[in-house]
Amino acid sequence: MIEGFEEDVIQILKEEELLRLQKYVKENDLPVDVESLAAGDGVMILHDHQLTPNQEKLAKESVGEPVYFTTMRSKEDFIRWNQADAKERDSMADRGKRSETFVLSGYMDNRAEGFPHIRQTWHGAEGTIYYLISEKGFEKLPTRRKTLYMELSVDEEKERQVKTRIHEIISREELRRKKGNVDTGTETEQEETEAGIFCISKSDLRAEAASAVRGNRRVLGSISIVLLLAGLTNYFNVMITGILARRKEFEVMESIGMTRKQKKKLLMAEGMYYCIIVGILMLTAGSGLLRLVCRYMEGRLSYFESSYPLGWMLGLIGGLTVICVGVAASRA
Repeated sequence: MIEGFEEDVIQILKEEELLRLQKYVKENDLPVDVESLAAGDGVMILHDHQLTPNQEKLAKESVGEPVYFTTMRSKEDFIRWNQADAKERDSMADRGKRSETFVLSGYMDNRAEGFPHIRQTWHGAEGTIYYLISEKGFEKLPTRRKTLYMELSVDEEKERQVKTRIHEIISREELRRKKGNVDTGTETEQEETEAGIFCISKSDLRAEAASAVRGNRRVLGSISIVLLLAGLTNYFNVMITGILARRKEFEVMESIGMTRKQKKKLLMAEGMYYCIIVGILMLTAGSGLLRLVCRYMEGRLSYFESSYPLGWMLGLIGGLTVICVGVAASRA
């Protein structure tokens, strides 16, 4: 029997999220009963890579264990709880509406490789047990659904007005919650200083990180320029050294009828081969590595946005073409 001692999060999965989970479980052959979850008979526990290898073995064995939930205390229950002594609190501990009994569908690590995207609260599954349940399963719970978080996309010109309005709503809600805590006698020092509801703006996060971003751009830009110059120097060295080393070869070819124009075409063709090979590597391996870096940064920073640098890529390939063909033509 799963037993918790604190309030936990039960999140309702959308139909498309259930389908993604079913596909992920099937592809990775995980010990998870997704069918019972989708049918509304089971619940799943989500964690942030918190299980040890031994605990993972126990998690496999726990699939199918019974699970039930009880409702949180009402305002009146909180008042009675604060006024009761230790013995009375023990007798009040198990009060509350109890749900039907579910089965544990399994444990899933949301930081595992390839785990499908599921919307979660801002803090994810940290600190409490985080349950996933289907719409059918939530209908069996003796409680009402609550909005844990919401996202808003706002036009840039309207952002300031929208943020002002949101903060006004949050202020009123904080006052209402604080008044409720005072009325029930549950207010603590932490609740006086910590808001129960808050707003996080990506534009604000970007502004706070602007100096760090500029610094990183300067550092990475400097490194890129150094690498570019090193590559060009290496190319010039290899190309010119090759031409000088092949001087006798060219003299022999000229003696049997090779014209200066044919020599120029030969060197330009060699430069184009070099340019094509480097361009293919940039568009394949380089683009793949860039995508991996972007995915990593998007997972680490909520405000990070990436776009493919098509203009820079075409500019580099064009510049490389001019240099490769130009150096060959000038030395012919």
